[in-house]
Formats: sequence, structure tokens, C-alpha cells
Amino acid sequence: MISTTTQNNIEDWKFDLQRFADPAGGADLTPPVDADTTPAGGGEPTPPEGGEPTPGNKSLLGAEPKTNVPDAYENFKLPDNVKWDETTGSEFKTAAKEMGLSQENAQKLVDLGAKIVGGQESAMQKMVTDQSEAWQKESLQQFKQADIDTANKALMQFADKDVIGLLQSTGLGNHPLIVGLFNNIGKAMAEGTMPTGAGQAVPSRLYPNSPGMYE
Repeated sequence: MISTTTQNNIEDWKFDLQRFADPAGGADLTPPVDADTTPAGGGEPTPPEGGEPTPGNKSLLGAEPKTNVPDAYENFKLPDNVKWDETTGSEFKTAAKEMGLSQENAQKLVDLGAKIVGGQESAMQKMVTDQSEAWQKESLQQFKQADIDTANKALMQFADKDVIGLLQSTGLGNHPLIVGLFNNIGKAMAEGTMPTGAGQAVPSRLYPNSPGMYE
């Protein structure tokens, strides 16, 4: 006959066996897996999934990003009305390289700069046009059409194409002082006299070192 104490010991022993057989009911008896990926037979470690390790770079994060800075920038595209200045362009390429700009990003800055220059030129041209129109209005109020025609004849006789182009591009061809000047020259030509200024005779004004030459 088995005593009560012996029977309790047997029951405890059965309970321990159940815990040993069922990991969910007790400690995990699975042997730990070694983090080393070296094969059992030796050889090189197997690289982890996701790509080959980078030589000399122990961290995937914190490394300097790769850049697409060219050794030498290609010629940048410019609008037809913008001319590339070699000196300034060379300085820009140096600065772009120091900032680590790719060809594409440097071109974006060039486009922006050309847009700014184009806007400034448009504003300047509008200012010249507005001023020219204001001068023209003054001249039409001050001079008759016959006076303007006389001024034009004198201009065409004495001025070359560069002077005429300058007067037209700057709007000075409409300035009352310029119109009046060539009007006086034209009238003097029609009268057969040489226009003078500051109350001096032409010879003494042209040749101040020979005052008695034309007496």
C-alpha cells in the first residue's frame, strides 16, 4: 500500500514532466541561436538580407550622401537675349562646385539669374520708353512740324548711323534740347551761316591760339 506522502511525490514528479514536455507551460528550453552567421563548416559569413555590406562603411546611416558634382560643368543654356560673360561665368562655376551643385541644379540657378536679368531689362526698357514719350510730347508742344523737319535734315547730313541709332535707342531723339539744337543747325544751313555758341565767332572758338588769323 502506497502512503499519502509517496503518492504526492509521484504527482509532483508527473507535473514536472509535463512542464518539461510543454514549453508553453514553462521555461523555453530551445537552445539560443548564435548571432554569428558563419557556416558550421567555416568560410565567409553570410551577408544579411537587403544587400552587400559597403567596404569601409560600418553604418548605413550617417554617411555622407553621394553627389553628382561634375568635374567640369557643361555650357549652360541661356535665353537668346542673354549673353554669357566668361569671367562671371567662371566664377559661377567655381562657386557651384564649392556648393556641390549638380549640372541640373546649377542650370536651375542660371535660369533664375537669366529671368532676373530679363526682368530688369524689361523694367529699364519701359522706363526709357516712358521718358521718350514724355520728351516727344514736350517737343510737339514746343516745335512746329516744319521745325522738326528742318532738324531732321540737319541730323541726316551731319550725324552717322551710330549717332542716329543712339538717339533712337535712348529716346534722346525726342528730347526738346536735341530737337532744338538740330533745328537751329538746319536753319543756319538754310541761311548760309555757320551756327555758333556762347557768343563767339566760329574761327576764334575753333582756333583759340590764333585769334588774329581770321581778322
